[in-house]
Amino acid sequence: MKRWFIIGIVLISAWNCSISRGDYRSSEETRGVSQRAVRSFEEIPADMLSQLEVSGSDDNYLLTPHEAAYLNLIFNSDSLGFDFIDKRVWFRKGKAAFFEEEKIRKGKGQAPIRSAYLYIFSEEEKKSIEGIDAAIDYWCVMLYSYDKMLTFVKQSVSPNE
Repeated sequence: MKRWFIIGIVLISAWNCSISRGDYRSSEETRGVSQRAVRSFEEIPADMLSQLEVSGSDDNYLLTPHEAAYLNLIFNSDSLGFDFIDKRVWFRKGKAAFFEEEKIRKGKGQAPIRSAYLYIFSEEEKKSIEGIDAAIDYWCVMLYSYDKMLTFVKQSVSPNE
């Protein structure tokens, strides 16, 4: 009995890992979705890390120049054809919480948030979500489809619709 229990736990764990990586998603469901590229604070220039302390001081969708530069680097946004400068970004758990978690992890000598996903919206979609250019989800148990994330953003910015 104990053996079957252990086998069951291993199988469930393997299934959860494949969900969190999005292995079961079609390319249509994950269009416009990118995972964090920078996995270590050592990969981030010292001058940018020093600006981390002033980042995330509010939950305003419009990013400050320091926040935009940091996100451009960690998501390698050049390769995506996306620039965070002057962009409005919705964070599923809040912008202030994201940057606070990064600061805490850096202070403790831990790795940065690894499970972070960027969803980039089209010009047409931005019209229905008050001009939000992108969304970031982090510490997520599973990778949400592009359409599901768009629904989360719509519900958040326009809760009465």
